[in-house]
Amino acid sequence: VPGVTVVGVGADAQRAAYSLRMSALFDSLQEAKDLYAQRYGESVDVPEPEERFEEQDGVPGVTVVGVGADAQRAAYSLRMSALFDSLQEAKDLYAQRYGESVDVPEPEERFEEQDGVP
Repeated sequence: VPGVTVVGVGADAQRAAYSLRMSALFDSLQEAKDLYAQRYGESVDVPEPEERFEEQDGVPGVTVVGVGADAQRAAYSLRMSALFDSLQEAKDLYAQRYGESVDVPEPEERFEEQDGVP
């Protein structure tokens, strides 16, 4: 087209810039996945149970195909372990701040009445 000049940086430079951007995006994605796993105790990459809509004897319903009892048990154990670790951390912080453990039972209070006065 007369009067229009097109200036480019070349295919190699574009390819290198694209690769850098994609690498940065994947690094950011991995960081977000790690933060999610750290906070919630489970990975976002764990497959969701498969759901199939079916009809049986004229009644519509959903069939859920899970990941299996062993995988669920392992995930549950990991999650409970993370929860107990978090609980212990909270107890340690409380003891550090207030100088006493939350696990020590409080003394029992008893109210007595003398001559009809509590």
